[in-house]
Amino acid sequence: MIPWHRSGPTTQANGAGLCEACNHTKENPGWSVWPRPGPRHTIEIRTPTGHSYQSTAPPLPGTGLTDSPPLPNTAVPATDTNHHRRKLRHRLKTVRRAQSAKSLAA
Repeated sequence: MIPWHRSGPTTQANGAGLCEACNHTKENPGWSVWPRPGPRHTIEIRTPTGHSYQSTAPPLPGTGLTDSPPLPNTAVPATDTNHHRRKLRHRLKTVRRAQSAKSLAA
């Protein structure tokens, strides 16, 4: 995946579909992201600590390509991907706070 700021194309194949915080986090040093083969759009994310996570896009509405039907009137449990995205947002906030503290100290 080629980031937009490095002349990457704005295409479905080059997109990751991440939230803003996750998208900014993956641009930090030590992070890498690349597409994985499969029937649905899947990316693999490697953290600076060497951990790897896969994120698969949900099926398009109306395609019927769900892994299992949702249970009625039940809360959706947090998945590894959701937990990972929360951790990424937390990491981004921590980095921004550190950068802000450096600029205030200067």
